Amino acid sequence: MAKKTSPPTALLELVWANCQSETSHSWERLNTAMRKALALTIGAGFAFTKTDFEGLAKFRHSYWIGADGEWVYSMAVAEGNYSAAAAFEEYMGRPPIIADKVSPAERHDSYAHLSGDRTSERLHVGCSFEWRGERVKVTSFNDKGAAIACSYHPAEGNGEYERKVKRRYAITRELVILDRAERKQRDAITKDLIANKNDKIDYAKAFGVKTMSELRAIPFARFVKIAERLKKQAA
Repeated sequence: MAKKTSPPTALLELVWANCQSETSHSWERLNTAMRKALALTIGAGFAFTKTDFEGLAKFRHSYWIGADGEWVYSMAVAEGNYSAAAAFEEYMGRPPIIADKVSPAERHDSYAHLSGDRTSERLHVGCSFEWRGERVKVTSFNDKGAAIACSYHPAEGNGEYERKVKRRYAITRELVILDRAERKQRDAITKDLIANKNDKIDYAKAFGVKTMSELRAIPFARFVKIAERLKKQAA
């Protein structure tokens, strides 16, 4: 029994077969049409099968999908088409890295008004989130599937492109899971310190911080060690 063609593949086949039927030949026209057709299937919410991206080779996809195709994944996640995101993950052999309070990548031609941070979301190129007390932005993925994210110094002029990289992180799925557990413990310890606060102790000075962001940036082991010492002093 023949395998049923998925809606995204059916549209791509239609464009591939009919593009330039009434115009002069142009590789640029064909490549642009195929790229926009794929974007349409993602933004319009077509249901993808997990093997859809494996079949793109018959459309000479390397000419129009881009060097790494990360725009596809970013668009799929930002638009909320998770079947497309899962298909891309299957194609790349890359499990999703799901972090907390993620701001999706900006969408210049969005298909729906989906704004604001998401409680949890797949990391993708262009998204931003808090990582160890810093706001970071995902710029790429390495060949091991880790998300490369950068924090930046404040811009000296106007626009984020004038900012200089402060720190660069390689963030894996395992690190995100560990960080989530540590944040939960950190919040519980902080809550306990506040509940049993001793007014004679300068907690900010003890931790060497001025803001909550700086407190969250303290390495977890060091944070626990200081907290245990303060708890004994407050008793």
